[in-house]
Amino acid sequence: MNAFMKYNYLKFHFRSLFLCLLVNRQWCRNVIPILWCEPLCYCDDKNLMRIYLLSLNTEEKASLVVPLNILLPNGRKLLFKYTSFATVISDYDLEEGIINWLCEGNESIDFDEFYDKIFRIRKHDSNTKTLLKTVHKTTTITSLDLFQIEFDFEEIRSLADVLCKNTSLTSLKLYNCELDSEETKILLKAFYENKTLSYLDLSYDNIGDEGIKAFSDVLYKISL
Repeated sequence: MNAFMKYNYLKFHFRSLFLCLLVNRQWCRNVIPILWCEPLCYCDDKNLMRIYLLSLNTEEKASLVVPLNILLPNGRKLLFKYTSFATVISDYDLEEGIINWLCEGNESIDFDEFYDKIFRIRKHDSNTKTLLKTVHKTTTITSLDLFQIEFDFEEIRSLADVLCKNTSLTSLKLYNCELDSEETKILLKAFYENKTLSYLDLSYDNIGDEGIKAFSDVLYKISL
C-alpha cells in the first residue's frame, strides 16, 4: 500500500513513471494503473487512441467499422487491459480522440461528416445499453462525463437504478442530454439514495422550474 502511494505521488511526473516501468515486472504492474487512470486527458495522442482501439472486442469494433467504413489498427495482443484502469471517462474526449486518429495524415476527410456519423452511432440503442452495463459493473470509474446523449425515459429509469447500486462513482455529468423535469426528478432520487455520488451536473438540460425545485429539495435534505 505504501509503495502504491509513493508511485501515486509521481502521478503527473510521466518521465519518472515511465522509468519505473523498466525496473522490474512488479514495478511495471504497480505503475501501469497510475499511468492509465486518466488517459483521455491526452486524447490528441494518436498512440493512445490506437491502444484504445486495439482493446475493442469484436462487437465493439463492428459498431465503428461498418457505419464509418474504416479499417481499425491491427497489432499483437496487449500486455494489459489498459482500459480497465480508467477512473475518469469523458465521451466527448474519447470522440475527439477517435476523430483525430481517423484524420491523421488524411486531409481529404470531412470532419463534419465524421462528427455526424459518430453522433448517430452514439445515439444507437445498443450503445446506450452498453454504457448502462458499464456503469453497473464498474468498480474503478469515479467520474463519468456524458455529452449530448439522448436517453429515452426507460433508459433514464435504468440509469437511476444503476446509480442507486453503484458504489464507486463520485461525479456524474450529463451535459446537454435534453433531460426534462420528470427525468431529472428520477435521477435526483437516485442521487439522494447513492452514498458515494457527490457531484451531479445537468448543465444545458431542459430541467425547467420543477427540476430546479427538485434539485433544491434534494440539496436541502442532504444538508440536514
